[in-house]
This record gives sequence, structure tokens and C-alpha cells, in this order.
Amino acid sequence: ALSAASGVPDIGLLTLDQFTAKIKEVVTFSGGLPFICDADTGFGSDEMVSKTVREYIAAGAAGLHIEDQEFPKRCGHLEGKTLVSTEEMVEKVQRARAAADAAYNGERDHFIVCARKKLSLMLHNFKSTDAYSTHGMVEAISRAKKYVEAGADMIFPEGLATVEDFRTFADEMQKLGPMDLAPRGGPFLLANMTEFGKTESIKLEDFAAAGYDCVIYPVSTLRCAMKAADECLRHLKEEQGLKGHEDEMQTRAQLYDLLKYKPGTEWTYPNA
Repeated sequence: ALSAASGVPDIGLLTLDQFTAKIKEVVTFSGGLPFICDADTGFGSDEMVSKTVREYIAAGAAGLHIEDQEFPKRCGHLEGKTLVSTEEMVEKVQRARAAADAAYNGERDHFIVCARKKLSLMLHNFKSTDAYSTHGMVEAISRAKKYVEAGADMIFPEGLATVEDFRTFADEMQKLGPMDLAPRGGPFLLANMTEFGKTESIKLEDFAAAGYDCVIYPVSTLRCAMKAADECLRHLKEEQGLKGHEDEMQTRAQLYDLLKYKPGTEWTYPNA
């Protein structure tokens, strides 16, 4: 969503500074909600991954996920992705884990390292893994296990097609046994329920039953908002005004309520 909002495709064009600026903005107005944030491929390797973790922590993130694609990366639900070697991704996970541990004196419940494994490539290791779609389930599971051994608290298998696929992957992860943070054994698991991608529409309750701790809808609100904006502008062009379209808008009162602002009174900056 950040890439689209910046007017560019999701192919690794944004910088670490752009990501951390948005994290700071969202965290400031979040009311204390924890945020696990996308870090693309870590903005580099070795020391850049360590720097990314430190910068995300300074921005207020509660965790990040890094994917195992080569640069330039692509959305996990698109074709044409290429994975880095397992060894390179393991090094990134180790770097991320070490940086997080150093920031919090080894207490792992403060910052989640997720490996995203591209399963449309493999699996999304939060570390994110994109191996599935390019290499298949067996390699995706193999990679994910190595990411966990390297220090990943959470695994994000990207590009799985069916709830049965998600369940198969989760079952293999749980075989890793008890971990510090995940109560049911194995790493925490994250699923991506994006629309118009490789994954069929799956309900939250079905993800939970399959063993997933977290589900993201990464572009859903942007898609709804952009369609609404498009319809508004078309109405304006065709009708030479917006009369008759007001029911599709958020009212001034609703906006002020969202901002916790009462006209004529002093407004307190969030988290001040």
C-alpha cells in the first residue's frame, strides 16, 4: 500500500527512510497498537539488515518481516520472482535477530523478526518466504525451518493457494516443537489474505483453525478508498458537481470524531 500511495509499483523502489517515516507517522496516531512492518528484502544485506532493524525499532515498530527475494523484489502474488540462496536469507535472519536482541537486551518478546517465504516462490519469512510458487511446498518448508533455526519468531508463507495448503504448512511448522513466544509450538504464522492474488478467499476463522496467529489484508482499504475516489471524481466530471454524491462521503462530524477533535476546544496531540 505504501508503494501504491507513493505512485510506484511494489518492486523495491522505496527507501528505508521512506518506510521509517511512514512507520513513525502511523505509530504516533495508533493509540499504542503494535505494528509489524514490511521491510521488503531488508534494504540490502549484512549490516544494512541490522541497520533496518535498529531504524524500525527507533521508529516505534513492534516487528518486521523480510522476504527472501532478490532485488528488485516483486509483490509475492506476481510472476517473475527470483529467490536469494537459503544461506543468504539465513544470514539476514541472524543479523535481524542479533540487532533486535541487542536493542532489548535479549528479551525476544519486544520485537518480532518474521521471515517471509515466497511460496508463489517459496514461503514468506517474517521472515517472509516466496519459495512455494517457484519451488514448491517441500522447499518452502525446508527453507522456513532454517529461518526459524536462524532466529525468526514468525514465518509468513506467501502465495499459498488454498486453506489446505496453509494447513499443511502450519502442520510442518508445529513439528518444530515449543518456542519461546508461540504457545502451540513452532513459530508464529502469518497469512496474507490479499484480493486478486493467488490465494482463494479464506475466512479468519478458517485461518485460525489452520494454525495461523495473524492475517493481513495489506491493500484492502486502499483499494476501497481508491475506487471510491475514482467514483467521486467521475461524478464530479459528469455532473459538474457533487450534489447527490454526499451519502458516499464521510461527514465533517465523522472526521472530527475520528480525530478526537471538538471545534472550539484545545486539541491534544496523540501520545503527547
